[in-house]
Amino acid sequence: MEKEIKIDYSIYRVEEIVQINSFWTLLASNRYQKMAKDELISRYRTYQNIIHNKALEKEYDRMFQSMYQRSIYKIMKEWMKG
Repeated sequence: MEKEIKIDYSIYRVEEIVQINSFWTLLASNRYQKMAKDELISRYRTYQNIIHNKALEKEYDRMFQSMYQRSIYKIMKEWMKG
């Protein structure tokens, strides 16, 4: 069974949900490690612009971390400094 983060579908368009899910899948699968730094950061910025709510971003990060034992925030922090 595939793991799923609960999204409030009423506040996002279908295209945005697809982009959010695509970003989570990318991080969960470790495929981001093969990406160019600029491309990953660009996807993260797009993700942040879609979420556009720090509290919700933190909530999604906690859900992601509980399922995949890694934090979106910490992954991106590491990539941005490296």
